[in-house]
Amino acid sequence: MERKHEDIHSITSDDVEKSKKPFFRRLIQGIFGDEDDEEENSSPIGNVEFLHSTFTYVFLFLGAGIITYILAFVEDITLSSANERITVRIKTKFINAVLGQDSNFLDATTAGALSNQLNNNIDRIRDGLGDIVCMLCRSTAQYLASTVLAFALDWRIALIMVWTGPLCVIITVLTPVLASSSMSQVFKVSEEANGVAEEAILNVKTVAACNGENTMIEAIYFFRSTNSRSIIILEIRVNSSFGSSSRNESRRNLRNARGIFLPRSICVQRWWVVIAEAGIVLAVANLNLLSSYRLGVLGPHMLDSRSATKKIFSLIDPEWERRREGEEPELTGSVDFKNFSFAYPPRPSHIVASDLDFALRKGESLALVGPSGGGKSTVVNLLERFYEPTKGQINLDSNAINRMEYRHLRSNIALVGQEPVLFRGTIKENITIGTEEESTEAVMEACRLANAADFIEQFPLGYDTVVGDKGGSLSGGQKQRIVIARALIRNPKIILLDEATSARDTQSEKVVKKTLVATAARRTSITIAHRLDTISNCDRICFIESGKIVESGTREELIAADGKYAALVMEQKLS
Repeated sequence: MERKHEDIHSITSDDVEKSKKPFFRRLIQGIFGDEDDEEENSSPIGNVEFLHSTFTYVFLFLGAGIITYILAFVEDITLSSANERITVRIKTKFINAVLGQDSNFLDATTAGALSNQLNNNIDRIRDGLGDIVCMLCRSTAQYLASTVLAFALDWRIALIMVWTGPLCVIITVLTPVLASSSMSQVFKVSEEANGVAEEAILNVKTVAACNGENTMIEAIYFFRSTNSRSIIILEIRVNSSFGSSSRNESRRNLRNARGIFLPRSICVQRWWVVIAEAGIVLAVANLNLLSSYRLGVLGPHMLDSRSATKKIFSLIDPEWERRREGEEPELTGSVDFKNFSFAYPPRPSHIVASDLDFALRKGESLALVGPSGGGKSTVVNLLERFYEPTKGQINLDSNAINRMEYRHLRSNIALVGQEPVLFRGTIKENITIGTEEESTEAVMEACRLANAADFIEQFPLGYDTVVGDKGGSLSGGQKQRIVIARALIRNPKIILLDEATSARDTQSEKVVKKTLVATAARRTSITIAHRLDTISNCDRICFIESGKIVESGTREELIAADGKYAALVMEQKLS
């Protein structure tokens, strides 16, 4: 409620500050007098009386100036703070909405396009707030007040004078309707092109290594050239509409002349009795036309802000939070995959997992092996609820995961991927991300288990060492160990390892492998591996090919069966 009062105060203080003009005009008249006063009282005044009167009005001017300064300062502070709060809330909701989207949305949208959409649209929304809102309120109030005053002075003059205001307003209202479709298309093209550019910059080494500079430039040019027609149409529509607003200034003098002389000539011809003096008519006409002109000038800003707001709020779906709500049962770590199948939405006919059925008790370890593209990573993606199975069901402790709350589910599952991902910040911040456990002792223990404590403690700042953008100041093996520590500090019931030791040297791999085996005794674990020597201690091994489990059993059972797993073991021994 306090914020709402502050937002309203930022507008009302502006209106009060602008009301100083009539006050200053009265002060000037008080010092120099007006023509009527001079005609009625032409007697001279003494020096003392003149100085007293002058100083009186000087102090009044000084007081008015101080009050005006204070009101302007308050207006600026309240308006800026309200503007910033609004944009921060919108940005927060946008980020929450993006992070809450499922993988279907993220697969169809590039990170560069989302980043560009956030930054550009927020800036355009910010431009449409603040002074623009105050000008809109002030101009509307001035137009209405001047119109009422004009009718109070003489309704016949008002009918001739005030019709230009609605014309400016109509132009302002119709312009977004005429240009909205083209504007949305242009913004979409800009986001796609900027997304390609951002991805090229973020992966500049890969682009340079592949000599792909020209390819990236051609891709950006393709987005621009194929949509040039929409851009041209937009320019024609916007400029034809806004051109009238920009020409209002040049027509104001003509309207002023019409507002003063045309009514007087008609009044003389019709023998109307004109009550208003010429100065009052001029003031009312100027105020009416100036407010109308300002309403017309607001068109480009309001259109740009409106388009940006529409784009942002099209993604901020109020239903996404309700979709993420669910049950929060106590979990122990048992997993049950019941005849589930899955196909990625862009290719629904290509089944990547077909009728998979297996179960794990608490503390059991399962290894998934097989050729690339066989469906091993699909099991991990579905267990994390990045996607929903097209058929079947996945249960944790007899609780269907599609009825569980997202954060509760993922707080009980830790994923260590093949490519270690670190964020800007310190080592400690990267380890404690997404968890309430932030004590240094817990961080040190997790790093010790992941064989990361030795190299971290050698840094001058230790756990407060900044890792740089994407962990660029660390080696691949060091980043992987920090990611493993991030998984262990959460004390998950289930741990998912997708080639978790692939980025490590031989000595470190042996140590971490021993650590993971020790921790797996207390947790349910699913490991995706290509190197078979890393899964020799797993309770069960499934060989997955073409989305189906073709072999399942212990290591000894599969070797004795002399099937595909045994052939893969022999192949790796020979290599």
